[in-house]
Amino acid sequence: MRIGELSRQSGIVVPTIKYYLRTGLLPPGVPRARNQADYGPGHLRRLNVVDALLRVGGMSVPGVLAVLAAVDDTATSPADLITAVEEAFSGRHPRGVDERYAAAGARVGATLDRQGWHPPGTALRERLTEVCAVADVLDLAELWPVLDRYAATATEAAGDDLAVLWAYATRKQLDRNPADPALREAVVVVAVLGAVVQSVMTGIARHEALRQLLAE
Repeated sequence: MRIGELSRQSGIVVPTIKYYLRTGLLPPGVPRARNQADYGPGHLRRLNVVDALLRVGGMSVPGVLAVLAAVDDTATSPADLITAVEEAFSGRHPRGVDERYAAAGARVGATLDRQGWHPPGTALRERLTEVCAVADVLDLAELWPVLDRYAATATEAAGDDLAVLWAYATRKQLDRNPADPALREAVVVVAVLGAVVQSVMTGIARHEALRQLLAE
């Protein structure tokens, strides 16, 4: 298909598609003539993934490029794709280690051990540690007793994400080979959209809970 048809099928305007091509978010099409190229189903799928990460996920262009690089690197496991998504969401590094940070890290480690969790790499652990260190700075000790409850909620949400992923993979008859590009893109999309849905739902629920608390 030509770029006009790619735009029609995706609902994304041609200038935006050209921007995605210039920035490397979308791979180039197959050249057919001067200033003309053909695009296939993989381009359409990738285009929709890029749009979801940028527009719905709110990631930066460098963040999306990093996630897509992980998707295209078949040596990156599906579990590590989740880490890539979390790093792109964060977009920054934890502050330097100080006494409070070290204490928070130890308590976060104890929490992860109780859950039997072993996150790949260090990015997720460091992000959680930074949050908890800031809670200590703000004298928000009430956060610590509910970490395990947050973990229980997260476990349930992760299970829902996985159910969505496998239901989608089954309906689309995707190859469950970890190297399959369609499956790898689906892992990333479900992680991003699931995170946004959970964040928005929590925000709505938090608003309702506060309204009821103040009405008492």
